[in-house]
Amino acid sequence: MENIQKNHFNSRADYSKRGDFDNDPRIKLMLKNLSHMLKNNPSAKVLDVGVADGYIYRNITSKYKIFGVDIAEEFVKSAKANGVEASVCDLEKERLPFKDNYFDVVVTGETIEHIVNSDFLLSEINRVLKVNGKLILSYPNINTPLGIIMMLFFDIPPMYAARFRASHVRDWTKKTIKVALRSFGFDISKIIGSGFYFPGLGFFRIFNLSNFLPRFSYSAVVIATKKDDVKYDQNKVTVNNLCL
Repeated sequence: MENIQKNHFNSRADYSKRGDFDNDPRIKLMLKNLSHMLKNNPSAKVLDVGVADGYIYRNITSKYKIFGVDIAEEFVKSAKANGVEASVCDLEKERLPFKDNYFDVVVTGETIEHIVNSDFLLSEINRVLKVNGKLILSYPNINTPLGIIMMLFFDIPPMYAARFRASHVRDWTKKTIKVALRSFGFDISKIIGSGFYFPGLGFFRIFNLSNFLPRFSYSAVVIATKKDDVKYDQNKVTVNNLCL
């Protein structure tokens, strides 16, 4: 799986342009929350886990020190060009190259769905983040009205699902992301929907309705605080009863 992910992203040099990140509601939400955190703590150390090409930080790296890791060498080169102190790291099996309790803020956007061993990823984020440090995480949500229609009427996995030959290998919803983060010592303060998607209309927001309905948003941004140190246990199996 590591080669699929690495090859996929190494071949996407125009990643940010293709995604129109300057107008992406998800990116705007993440940067808005990061800006607020940095305003309150301008000397904060920030890490982006799955930094891609670092394009979204190009306007703030002269003022703040941003670190980043990614599996794709081409992304890391671009991230460095955008002012990020970036390095290559395979998030499936390599520990983050930083000491414990080092960062004030960790950002990880649309990365957790690409990782099979999400327990290891979250445990490493927990390890390098200070107690009471902030996590900004976004995930693609498969539980959308369109996704339900696709499953119910067309027997097709929802948008962003871990489909055959997809780069996404884990599916996430509001419920499962809450279970995962709480299992690794995080207290969630809010989950904000990025917006909605419908064929022919594309991505859009309606009067911030997705803020109140993140469960049905095409993606969501989670703001959480690390409260406890939680170690990785490779023998632990996630509980099946998510209603707890």
